[in-house]
This record gives sequence, C-alpha cells and structure tokens, in this order.
Amino acid sequence: MSSSRKPSARPRMSLQPRRTAPVFAALLAAILALACSPKSQHLQGHILVHTRFDRPMPFAVLRAPSAPNIDPHTLPVVVVLHGMGDDHRAFDRHEVTQGLLDAMEDGRIPLAHFILPSGEKGFYTNWADGAHPYEDHIMRDVIRIAEDVLGVSPTREQRHILGVSMGAEGAVRLALTYPEFFASVTAFSGLLMTQAEADKFLSNAFTRWFMHADKIWGRPGAPNAVRNADTHALLGALPDDLPLRFYLASGTQESREIQQSMARFKKALDQRQVPARFVQYDGGHGWRWWRPLITKALRWTLTPSEDAD
Repeated sequence: MSSSRKPSARPRMSLQPRRTAPVFAALLAAILALACSPKSQHLQGHILVHTRFDRPMPFAVLRAPSAPNIDPHTLPVVVVLHGMGDDHRAFDRHEVTQGLLDAMEDGRIPLAHFILPSGEKGFYTNWADGAHPYEDHIMRDVIRIAEDVLGVSPTREQRHILGVSMGAEGAVRLALTYPEFFASVTAFSGLLMTQAEADKFLSNAFTRWFMHADKIWGRPGAPNAVRNADTHALLGALPDDLPLRFYLASGTQESREIQQSMARFKKALDQRQVPARFVQYDGGHGWRWWRPLITKALRWTLTPSEDAD
C-alpha cells in the first residue's frame, strides 16, 4: 500500500553495509487479544530519537544464540512486522522468543538475528496525507540502524521479512516493492488484495472511519488509492532475476475475506512460478495459532532447499 511509488518504477536500495465488517471483527478480536504485557524479556529494546516522525520511535532486536565456530556477524536477519494493536515487543508478549531460541539451539532452524520495528497502527506504508512515513522509517532507518546494532551486513540472500495480520500485508508489500532487499517473505493471516478487493475495501464507510483509510491510502477514486493497496499488481511487476520465497498461512476459523485473499495470492504466485508454500491451519486469528507455525515457516524460508520441511 505504498503511497508514492508505482510498482513498475520501484527504487533500488543499496545493500551495502553502512474492510469490511467481518474483517473489522477479526481485527478487533486481535487487538483485544494482544492487550497484555510481555511475560518474558528476551528482546533488547532500543529507541530512535531522531526520526522521520515528530517523536522517538522504539524497535527491538533478538540476537541468535552463540554457537561454536559460528561468527554471529555472518548470520542472516529476519525483519518482523507485528499486527494491529501490538508493538515491537510482540515476540516477548506472546512467548515466541524462547521458542525461537530453543529451536535455534536445537538446530531445528538456522541461527538468525531478528529485528522488530514498531509499526503502530500505520500499515507499514507512507500515509497518503504525508503525516506518517512508516515505510521509509523502517526501510531506510530502522533496518540499517538495527543491523549496525547487531554488527551485521547481510546480503539480500541473508535478509528475510515476516509479518502477521496487518504485518503480513506489510511484509508482502515491502518485499515486492524492494525485491533487491529480501530473499523470502513469511505472511500469516493478512489481506493480500486484488485491485477489485482493494477498491471495495477502501470504499467501505466503516473501514474509512475505523482505519483512517483516507489518510493512509487516499480517498476512494484518487489515482493511487487502489493501486497502493493492490499486492497483486506489485507481484506482476516482480523482476524475474530477483526471486522471492513465500510462506503463507491462514486459519480455517478466520474471516472468509482473509482465507480467500491468501488462497488467491498463492494462486497468483503459482502462476508466476514463484516458490511458495501455503498452510491452512485449524484455528483462528492470533498468536495462539501463529506461534507453532513460526519454526516451521523459518525452517522453510531460511533453508536454501525449496523442499525443506
């Protein structure tokens, strides 16, 4: 949903070191489920004082466990985008961090560092009204500074992005907008809309009021509004020489809109012959169901073999 970039004219970034009512119900349930404090503290919190906003912005990192004969400065990085109502502490709040650390120590997933920006409720896009440049904040500031904090300079093949709910759409859109920056995308339970779906979504009066859609994506009928919400258009512009790997998942108890949009996007990936895995799990919208999938998804995206289980 980038508010200033045509899919066919995306900028190249340097890799050098330095909705409808059912959708609203799902989002509201997710927000209520997330309104709790972190139960464990594994993440390292940081604050960016000088930002593109008029206020400091937090982010967190999770370092990979140490291992014999492994240089931590050479490890891959996974950027994690939280859902609406959550923040950069999501992995601690929902008891994900310890499971990841255990999986890395046991060898069930490769060693990796994690970067968790704060996307607030901004959908990880530069707002149409110019007030909130979330996309630029994350892509041009947070990732660069967090990688400096971690002491890494990953290549494209070592950088990955993962998102849930609001963050799922953000992860897919950012990866497709900057395909020279990421090697894989993991997206759980997001709305990955076509142009027609985006038009309907952005024209809904309740969506426009509840999500401030006009401020974020522009008023319905504006030249860029629908295009900026159309992940399928971005997929259509993906260069053949910059392949991405996708791991998608949605639950059987989630809204019909989420299930259908994820399935349609998987079909679009198959038509483009983009490597992708789509999991339909038995459950709903929230970390209770996403948490067990994290390890499986990362084992697939971080492992070079497409057939990794």
